[in-house]
Amino acid sequence: MISISEFALYIGFPCLIFDSTDKAVGTPATIEGVDIVANKVICERANFDPSVVKPILRLIRDMKKSEAIEVLKRIIHPEVTYPETDYSFDVYSNSILITIENDWFNEALRIGYMGSIWTITPSSIKVPTSAHLYLLSRRFDVLGLISKGLALEESK
Repeated sequence: MISISEFALYIGFPCLIFDSTDKAVGTPATIEGVDIVANKVICERANFDPSVVKPILRLIRDMKKSEAIEVLKRIIHPEVTYPETDYSFDVYSNSILITIENDWFNEALRIGYMGSIWTITPSSIKVPTSAHLYLLSRRFDVLGLISKGLALEESK
């Protein structure tokens, strides 16, 4: 089950609320907040047990090139803007690879399952919190909830 503190990361996200009598049918809603004391998720101005609420999230492999460029810029060169043609973008089964290659830079970044981020070149860069917050803001499944059955994959 997703903890109440983890649900706080998903405030404003769409979700489905599942009735305890019919586990197959969910009611669309939006996560509006959490009640930490009562251990409830607030959706549609009502309180729900966290076990019946499933956020709707995106898989990393559904990332668009522009989103991957934004993550790379936040990590390596936040102040620099280059044309999208300077970047290459590859999608794999559980990750994406974004690379910038031009006269000034030759750097690559892989964003993998559950939002893990690692730089390929240069390898000693520290990944700032803003990169992970960006992934969260774009509704990517950074906690691996979809594979655990605790969240739903966004329909394309």
